[in-house]
Amino acid sequence: ALEQIDHVGGTDHEAGQAVVEYLVGLGHRSIVYVYGMPGLRGRQERHYGAREIAERYPDVALHVMQFDEENGFSAAFRALVEKGIRPTAFFCAHDGLALTVVSELLGLGYRIPDDISVVGFGDYSPATQISPALTTVRMEGQECGAVGLRLLLERIENPRLPGMPARRIMIASRIIERRSAGPCKAVASVDAAEV
Repeated sequence: ALEQIDHVGGTDHEAGQAVVEYLVGLGHRSIVYVYGMPGLRGRQERHYGAREIAERYPDVALHVMQFDEENGFSAAFRALVEKGIRPTAFFCAHDGLALTVVSELLGLGYRIPDDISVVGFGDYSPATQISPALTTVRMEGQECGAVGLRLLLERIENPRLPGMPARRIMIASRIIERRSAGPCKAVASVDAAEV
């Protein structure tokens, strides 16, 4: 919005773009954005960025999954497969969702990343505690805090006068490559009937 307050944050839109570029570069053409619960702005921005890049490639399909994060993945995945959608990659709105996706897919007999790649968002500590370790987007939280503190100190020393614009400072995120994402080998190997 146009609130006249200073803000330091991450680059959600650009991160969504970067993840889809990364997955397309690995050969993936059927990608699912795992939204989880709808309505949160960061998730929306990541989706918009992902969609923007997918639309640049006529052979890339970006599908969206929205479901109850507690126990809705299996039914949502089954519904996708029943529509004939055979994703080879999942981009998850946050690492917690990605852990669910990895666990559920492994339980269905998929091999990660051989059959399906999974990318998370956040680089939370569980990302390295699962097998395969999660490819994810790292938000630079310490840098956001340091920049926010510098901005606050500057505003204390030199208060913003009426009419002066507020500042928005974006700290770039980066993809951390681990083992949950890899080159697209083919259409997923588990038969739809088995899901």
